[in-house]
Amino acid sequence: MTVYKQLLSLPENFSFRINLDYLKSTEDGLFRTDQESITRFIVLDGNLFFIKIYVSNNNRLVIETEDVSQSYTKQFERQIMLYIRDWFDLDIHLEPFYTIAKQDEYLKMPISKFYGLRNIGIPDIFEAFVWAILGQQINLSFASTLKDRFIKNYGKRLIHNGEDYWLFPSPRLIASLSMDELFKIGMSRRKCEYIRGIARLIANNQISREKLVQLSDINLAVKQLTAIKGIGPWTANYVLLRCVRYPNAFPINDVGLHNALKLAGSLDRKPSIDEIKQIASAWEGYESYATFFLWRLVY
Repeated sequence: MTVYKQLLSLPENFSFRINLDYLKSTEDGLFRTDQESITRFIVLDGNLFFIKIYVSNNNRLVIETEDVSQSYTKQFERQIMLYIRDWFDLDIHLEPFYTIAKQDEYLKMPISKFYGLRNIGIPDIFEAFVWAILGQQINLSFASTLKDRFIKNYGKRLIHNGEDYWLFPSPRLIASLSMDELFKIGMSRRKCEYIRGIARLIANNQISREKLVQLSDINLAVKQLTAIKGIGPWTANYVLLRCVRYPNAFPINDVGLHNALKLAGSLDRKPSIDEIKQIASAWEGYESYATFFLWRLVY
């Protein structure tokens, strides 16, 4: 099979090793990592591609693509490049954030440990919603277990060089399932209802990443999302942070964020919401990146 190669210049404040280490900690069957690279399948306009990502000796990102569907064109070459740029959030200008963070009492430790980290995104909005809903009011370990079951029960299994990969379940498939079918993997019936409801909205194009991107006001985006059953402010901000890329998305009620602030600030207790608002006032416009670095500190 023909392998196509693209090269991508990287920002100076990007560390492939730091981002690879993050992905190693979140590997879930949708992609695989080793000491030097990341591999996964992606679907573009119904066409299947296998990609391998690593860094060259001159610090350029190398993207090797195998055309599984035999449909590789310049158009898909551009789409693959855009997918990678989005996944690694390569188009954001982070110098102002680093200037703020290096002087910030709560950010200087995570910035020092993880300099070069990017907000590795969840490009698929249905996956972002599912992960956020599964994570509501349970610990990260059990949420990860539920996600693994969800992927392997309803996703498509693919094999490459003897290794299993999975495609995330489609919203159209999940929308067609019964509550009893979803309940069998261990989710509460309420979460089954929420996920199936979101699946139907996405399958019918009532919610899309593109529509949310077009909204310039995060308050309007949060208002639209929280009008959906099962979507509260935390879930809305999580999706806007991880998928839609609002730089000021801020899941202020997140327990992991509270624990990270306690650790980073050497506090004897977790800060209150009012105290967090005061702390975060210094991060205006970069709340999402402050949150992501603090999450990395504890996860």
